[in-house]
Amino acid sequence: MNLGKRLWLISALLCLTVVLAGCSSGLRIGWMGSDSHASMQAKYTHWSGSKQKPINLEKNEVLEFAYEAKVKKGSLVIEVLAPADEALLSVSLEQDTEDKLQLTAEEAGKYIVRVRGAGAGGSFSTSWTKIQP
Repeated sequence: MNLGKRLWLISALLCLTVVLAGCSSGLRIGWMGSDSHASMQAKYTHWSGSKQKPINLEKNEVLEFAYEAKVKKGSLVIEVLAPADEALLSVSLEQDTEDKLQLTAEEAGKYIVRVRGAGAGGSFSTSWTKIQP
């Protein structure tokens, strides 16, 4: 193999490694999703993995959090994690569910909204709004 082909092959393998390392965790089949600064949603045929988004909250700030999930197979977990990684909200879903609730930040810091799928098929939608105390 000549030098040009070797360099091209090495470059292609390095690019592939970088692209794969940047992917979010898990297996996604038929995934169509979108995010904004205050929402995450996706539809999928099969999903095992997680997706998360950070939210900065001040102490005593209220987060109005809404979710809707259609679970055709497998299960979903929707969580809001406090800065110390403790669950402010954790809901395990194996059937279609929706809810809207208010959560109060007990401390200032970076909170995480995380959705985890385990062999899941269906869709989810989460959205949130900060409400000043």
